[in-house]
Amino acid sequence: VQSGAIVTLIKLLSSTSTGIQMDCAGILWNISNSNENKVIIANSGALSILVNLLSSPSFYVQKNAAGALMSISVPPENKKLIVEAGSVPYLVKLLASPSEDVQEQAAGALINISCEPQYLSILARLGAVPYLTAMFN
Repeated sequence: VQSGAIVTLIKLLSSTSTGIQMDCAGILWNISNSNENKVIIANSGALSILVNLLSSPSFYVQKNAAGALMSISVPPENKKLIVEAGSVPYLVKLLASPSEDVQEQAAGALINISCEPQYLSILARLGAVPYLTAMFN
């Protein structure tokens, strides 16, 4: 995937159309299957927009944004960027979503972030542990 396509997708994430937001977040999620694309996406201005989309009234947008963040959060260097973008409180809130799909993607992102020990206290402080524990029991 050429970085020009990623930049275009990121611009479209800011659309006022829920359908466009959903599709673009979903495409970013799909193309973030390679570590190279994960790093490009994380460093191309997408993170703050994806974090904003976690508050969308649409479960589909929330799921795709959280899914993209889950995938992008695999490389250690991206975890820091995702935390600094303010994602953790929104992801924790989504653990209580009525949509199981949204819950799963948010949990996946938080689990990836928790692989870095310095973020465990943030997750605990924001109340993620009881939700994650309940999901896996």
